[in-house]
Amino acid sequence: MKKLLLTPIALIFLSACSGKDDPNEKNFGAAIDAYLNKKGELCLNPETWPVEVTEMDKQIGSSFGIPSKFDRMNALASQGLATSNEIDKPQVSFMGQPTGSSVKVTQYALSDKGKSFFRERQGALSKPKDGETRGDLCYAKRAVEKIVKWEGPMKFGNYQEAGVKYLYRIVDLADWAKTPEIQTAFPSIKEWLDGAGNTQQSHTVKLTSEGWEAKGMD
Repeated sequence: MKKLLLTPIALIFLSACSGKDDPNEKNFGAAIDAYLNKKGELCLNPETWPVEVTEMDKQIGSSFGIPSKFDRMNALASQGLATSNEIDKPQVSFMGQPTGSSVKVTQYALSDKGKSFFRERQGALSKPKDGETRGDLCYAKRAVEKIVKWEGPMKFGNYQEAGVKYLYRIVDLADWAKTPEIQTAFPSIKEWLDGAGNTQQSHTVKLTSEGWEAKGMD
């Protein structure tokens, strides 16, 4: 019986013809990239807009050495993402009863520029009141830089899944998120930027009739 010898070109051709169900770097990378493109936005902590800042809010952050609500709102206003307005608001007691006096607060509202980065979210604890909107300001997306390794696939009957570790890169980064004022007020931005290309992330992928898909796509 003659042995079948494969030329280097034939080997390359066979490698390129790997199926969509194969557990490999290409398929896992595509699955996680699709997930990150849909759900991988990087955003600030959600707020209920408009945001009201009291004198006490201005003092709390400086007391603990962390950015206060005032610091965060002031940074957003400095980049044209929010506008501010001084208003008098009826003061209430800890029991929620009117005291008959008023207190000055600084009210921040999203500007037109801010609204273009705004993503509405449902409040976990309470629903926004009339005239209020709860959501995030999103400034970038993640994408797969490199698949580092994977475990599995693990098989449970006809079901298969694998745990994938990867490095990410930052795409579509908003200019305002690059500024020192914003990064000081929102330290998580710098953490995400510094972690690009060197901080491993984990995600689980599952095998479907359409090939490998990242869990959580639904």
